Amino acid sequence: MLARLVKLVLDLVPGSVIDRSRRVPVVAPLLRRLLGAVSRPLHGRAIPIAHGPAEGLVLVFDDTSAVWASGKTESAVQDILERLVGPASVFFDIGANVGFFTLLGARLVGPAGTVVAFEPHAGNLERLRRNIELNAFSNVDVVAKAVSDASGSRVLDARHSATAALLPADETRTDEGLARVDTTSIDDFLALRRELEPDVVKIDAEGHEVEIVHGMLETLRLCRPVLVCEMHGRNRDFAAALETAGYLTSSVGSSSARLGRGGRTHVLAAPRGHPALKTMSEPPRRALG
Repeated sequence: MLARLVKLVLDLVPGSVIDRSRRVPVVAPLLRRLLGAVSRPLHGRAIPIAHGPAEGLVLVFDDTSAVWASGKTESAVQDILERLVGPASVFFDIGANVGFFTLLGARLVGPAGTVVAFEPHAGNLERLRRNIELNAFSNVDVVAKAVSDASGSRVLDARHSATAALLPADETRTDEGLARVDTTSIDDFLALRRELEPDVVKIDAEGHEVEIVHGMLETLRLCRPVLVCEMHGRNRDFAAALETAGYLTSSVGSSSARLGRGGRTHVLAAPRGHPALKTMSEPPRRALG
């Protein structure tokens, strides 16, 4: 009974409220703790996603990912991916976490397409693989590595699974909650797996997005994929790195197409003249609340 009540509450909260709350620096940590406590009866259970293009897919989450069960979180990103990721395409999910966008991508590409999910956090990896199995997807390739500008290893701050982030390259600490993980650049990955050249790439790397772009410049030049990236205050550096590859950037879910100087927002990046850039001026396909 309590679990059903909690799920009902999550379903009723408007997605716009969830997204705004997750971006306010003071409110976001409090919201995460509140949702973690309230949603505890659902932890470890297989919960059907209630709304949006991922509706009906099953998700097992932890105390940091409960909001995804509503299907309303990051609705603008869901809408963009639904427009861009087509049957038989290849979709990269960089920073897959527990797999919401991996599952959505697997549905969108269909049995003839492929999703490559990159995730270095051990706990997230366990839940990601379980969620893929629960939904019986056979078109997902899980890569247990962090994506960066070079292949090797880096220290991951793994204390909070939802915001796990790579530390600077010269970091050598082994404090509790820090873990050394393998890394790969996208260029290096594709040098070995050329059949997986991506059509669309989603990036959520907690501030490491510029390094990821630096490690995929050859991929951008040869494959010309569209990128959808969550920014963490390095907007100008991100846009500058992409400009060298002939890419333009545009804000997602904003009335202004201009990429701001900083802040947490989502960005669409595509080669100059790519039709994907026109999607920013089109109305969303559906309202998620």
